[in-house]
Amino acid sequence: SLGRFSRLLQCARDIKNIDIDAGIVLEARHKLVRHNPTPSRHRDRIPTPAELARLQEHFSQAYAGSLPMCDLMNFALAGAMRLGEICRISFEDVDWERHTVVVRDRKDPKYKIGNHQTIPLLPNAMAIVEARRNGMPPQGRIFPVRAETVSATWFNTTRRLGIEDLTFHDLRHAA
Repeated sequence: SLGRFSRLLQCARDIKNIDIDAGIVLEARHKLVRHNPTPSRHRDRIPTPAELARLQEHFSQAYAGSLPMCDLMNFALAGAMRLGEICRISFEDVDWERHTVVVRDRKDPKYKIGNHQTIPLLPNAMAIVEARRNGMPPQGRIFPVRAETVSATWFNTTRRLGIEDLTFHDLRHAA
């Protein structure tokens, strides 16, 4: 990869005192981005209102599992968070007066650990958190479930309902 090649050139320049233009890798990267014929893997799938209605109806009426799928789905739509972030937040992370939540170790291209962000909870998201607080211990995770389990349930449900190519992550686009 270009990252490894860049590091190799830096080492050659710094350790071996070889005169190498450090900008050569950056220039190559710009050219590759500009002329790369491969399609981007960026998803832009947005669930339709009809699909969301079918999913909400299923999770609130027909779903017999133990996961709070309706709350998870509605929270994702209201908060635009990633599933892993939703499953990690705790009641202790909520500022009840300011209607915010601290998302710990939020995904970022540069920082993986220690990237804590305080984000606002919109009224719909805050209502879900408050309702869950009333039925649970005041400490611990708001959604004490594994993201992988939610993803599997989501996948099986969308397949069963005939909703094609819709991931839980796509709810962020609808938010």
